[in-house]
Amino acid sequence: MSISLLQAIAEEQLPVTIEGAECVDSVQILAMAGHVVADVAEPVRTPMGWVSQSAVVKEITRTGRRTLRTLAPMSRAGLKASDRRPCGPRAIGIAVGWLVAAGMGLELVGRLLP
Repeated sequence: MSISLLQAIAEEQLPVTIEGAECVDSVQILAMAGHVVADVAEPVRTPMGWVSQSAVVKEITRTGRRTLRTLAPMSRAGLKASDRRPCGPRAIGIAVGWLVAAGMGLELVGRLLP
């Protein structure tokens, strides 16, 4: 999950280089959500389509640190170390679901509050 990747990045000395298409996709999701500032390499064409093979995370933003404080403990609850995968297709889908839910929640609050 992207939150697990964010937690792993937070434990490293920045900047952090992330490699592998699936993990780079997770970094892109974190960057779109405003959790990190990252430079993603230009995509290259592969038999599976266009993919970016590496990214450099330069900074964890204030929003990212707030997310770590609130969501990271919940994401680790009840999971063995072998069950936690920082990135992958399922994790990316879960992260997108969280982002969509958060966006819908913000939109609803915006409508309810004048």
